[in-house]
Amino acid sequence: MPNAFERALQDTERHFASPNDILDNHEFSREQKIKLLKNWDYTLRLKLVASEESMTGPEPEGRTSEKLRRVGKALEQLGYSDDQPDGPSKTGA
Repeated sequence: MPNAFERALQDTERHFASPNDILDNHEFSREQKIKLLKNWDYTLRLKLVASEESMTGPEPEGRTSEKLRRVGKALEQLGYSDDQPDGPSKTGA
């Protein structure tokens, strides 16, 4: 059975209402929080790509962009910086 971190990693957006909820969580280590936020970042970027290709879900694109900005700020608060340049993909992965 997966532990709390593994369950949260499977669907981060479902487990946390906002990136600040991850920051405020005392159950996870800094590294786990970064992993959760990076996972959320990747999911949001995929949603933006889907939106660009007219394959959107129920959430308006503006909300996704705002969440992405908040996830980035949360990563900054944890002292995380992605030293690798963005790749050629739209998701930066």
